[in-house]
Amino acid sequence: MLCSDCKKGESAIEGLERASERLSVERGFRMSVQMPQTHPSKVAQAAVAAAGLPCGAHDGDLLAGSVGQHQSRSLGTGRNPASTGVISIACAVLSFLLPDDVSHLDRMLARI
Repeated sequence: MLCSDCKKGESAIEGLERASERLSVERGFRMSVQMPQTHPSKVAQAAVAAAGLPCGAHDGDLLAGSVGQHQSRSLGTGRNPASTGVISIACAVLSFLLPDDVSHLDRMLARI
């Protein structure tokens, strides 16, 4: 992941050069979450509460995407009955970076 305002010096990943004076490359996870368009602020608050979302000299670092359409057709093998056609639902997307530690993923999934 690229991180702005990271510590001066070498990249956090051995063998990789710093991206620039302001950016460095660090190991981590990018998590993207799709949700109904009415939920992004609730999910963002839960994400910050769970992990802080630090990146360099910042916290609460996330990207909220514009509202889009999620499309699918239920096969009827899960909780929903089979649908005859494609169902379209307005959704929003949040994306954020997590440190290279699986415990952050577990905590985040439990919170959101």
